[in-house]
Amino acid sequence: MDRRAYLQIRTRLKFSKSFRSSAVILACDIALIALVIGLLQADEVVSYCIAQILIAITAFHGFSLLHEAGHGNCSHHRAVNTITGHLGSILCGLPYFPWKQIHHEHHVWVGNINKDPTLAAVRNPEQRSKLAIGVLNSAWKSWVPILGLLQQFVFWAHPFRILFQDKPNRRK
Repeated sequence: MDRRAYLQIRTRLKFSKSFRSSAVILACDIALIALVIGLLQADEVVSYCIAQILIAITAFHGFSLLHEAGHGNCSHHRAVNTITGHLGSILCGLPYFPWKQIHHEHHVWVGNINKDPTLAAVRNPEQRSKLAIGVLNSAWKSWVPILGLLQQFVFWAHPFRILFQDKPNRRK
């Protein structure tokens, strides 16, 4: 698809920023959290399993809200996007501002393993010990989401990395 075809399709579709859908998702997630609390109080295995599924759905919704707010798609107002991003971050366990900064850099450097900040955990394998490489390979082959856990660490450690780097290299 070339640019002209894309723009033609885009004019036919109605892309608009409306907080309504984000608010509905947030309201549903609040209801799901209340349901999870009730299910966990039941002290039954079936209730526990259903609660786990609902927690996963809520975390996914939270990440979706975080992502859309990070791109400024939840509202025309920056403050509404920021608040929505923070609420979504609570639901998915990621800090909003570090995630937003790293995600924007990811869009700039996607496909460049040396500069994409989301690929920091897999960069320079020759500098990793054989044990670390073995653990990562085993986790990858057995579908253990260790890279997802490492990614969480990247987002939570990001403010400290900025704080302790040399002042000329800090963002303003």
